[in-house]
Formats: sequence, structure tokens, C-alpha cells
Amino acid sequence: MARLELLDTTIRDGELSPAFNPSFEQRMRIAQALDRAGIDIVELASTADDGQSRSESRQIAARLKTARACCISQVSAEHIEIARGVLDGAKQPRIHLYLDAGRVHGMAKSDADRIDAVDTVSQAITMARNYIPEVQFSPQDATRCEQDSLFALIAAAIAAGAQVINISDTTGTATPALIANLLNRVREAVPEIEQTTLSLHAHNHLRRATDNVFSAIDFGVRQIEGTINGVGPAGGNTNLNEVVYRIGTDPRAKSLRLKTSLDLLQAVAQESCFAA
Repeated sequence: MARLELLDTTIRDGELSPAFNPSFEQRMRIAQALDRAGIDIVELASTADDGQSRSESRQIAARLKTARACCISQVSAEHIEIARGVLDGAKQPRIHLYLDAGRVHGMAKSDADRIDAVDTVSQAITMARNYIPEVQFSPQDATRCEQDSLFALIAAAIAAGAQVINISDTTGTATPALIANLLNRVREAVPEIEQTTLSLHAHNHLRRATDNVFSAIDFGVRQIEGTINGVGPAGGNTNLNEVVYRIGTDPRAKSLRLKTSLDLLQAVAQESCFAA
């Protein structure tokens, strides 16, 4: 039975929602509740956060018992050093490197831009692996970028040592058919991706996130990113409560195994004062 891992970004990406502004104590409580509930990875910080927020996130990371603590970072030496500091003391740290959408789309403009972006990603992942054993890589806006550029970035990331490759529907405009076609093409163009964990980060602007998740699962995705009750900016993130419910009822998901359950995630929502 295949494992499906869940990365919860409630106290990182979820905080971009203007309606969700938790205190340090609330963030700590949410993270610990997610940890007890069996969430695999808690993404708790960005290297773009201010110094106080990073200090608080470092304390949260150190308190996680079984979940991996994740910090998202730009692909630069300065930001990787910041992420290293945030994750210092975490029992199971993960750094989540991303290439911003502007540079991803810029690769299609010239060979020089493509080479520069690929080199930047390779160097960043190599540096991160020297500090942190687990590295995830995301090309932003992957569902809308030029596909040869996407394939080049993914191949370079894997060659440099990234163990998790995340496909981001940054604008929340993808459809299940688009997700299926893209993942099929990625697996054909970059066969070495079978040696990594393939992940999906889907926004819910058009209310398709959960359907996109199940399309992705059909094409080999084994990590889903989302938040409790889908909290997030604009249309929100993938609702992990909804995903877990669907996994329990959808025949396509019978072969998948989770560490958590709907009851546990609902308990997290209640404990964290989320509306049902």
C-alpha cells in the first residue's frame, strides 16, 4: 500500500489570508496539534519573514516531535543561510527551495536566461544539501510555464540532490485534465523523477483544488500540500480536511495509506478555532 504524505502550510501560506493572523502562541498550538494528528510535514516559515517571526518559527520547529519541520526559501545563498537558522534544532528539518515565477517564465526568452536559472537552482540545492538532509524544489507557476523550461529545471534539481519535486498551480487556474497531462509529460521527459517524491501544491481559486489533487494522485503524486479547511490567500489552498475525507471514500484511493484521519484534522480545526 502506497504512502501519501501531507504537507500542511497553514501557519505559513495560510497566514497570507487577511482573515487569518495568529499569534505566536496560536501558531505553536496549531503546529503541535498538526504534529499530534500525524501530519507528515509542517511548513512553518518563509525566509522572507521578519526576524521576530523567524525566531518564533525556530522555537516551533524545535518542538515538533514526529512531523518534519519545513522552511520555504528562495534559491539564494543568503536565504538558504536564513532557513538553516530557522531549522536549527529541528529533529527532522526540510528546506523547500523555490524559483520565482518571473524567472521560471523568463527561461523561455533566451538560452542565457535558461542556463542562468538552471545553474542557480543546481547551486542552491547543492548548498542546501550540505546543511539540511531533505530538500524540496518548486518551480513557481509550473502549470502555466513553458514545458521544456520546466523539464530542464526539474532534471537539474534532481541531479543536484532534491528528493521532493513539487508542481505548483500558483494561480489556482489548472483543471484536472491539465494536471494529468502535465504530470504525464513530466514523467516521460524526466524519467529520473520516479526516484523522487512527486508533490502538488494547488490553490482553490476556481474550486478545483481537490479534484486536481485526485487527478495528480492518479499520475503518481505522493505528497499533497494544503491547509486546514483550505485557509489561504484569494481562493485559498487545498483543503486537507476535504482531501482526507475523499481519500476515505473514493475507490481510486483505496491503495493509499495516510498517517492522519479526518477526525484528527477536524480536532485540529476545532482546537485552532477554525470555522468548520
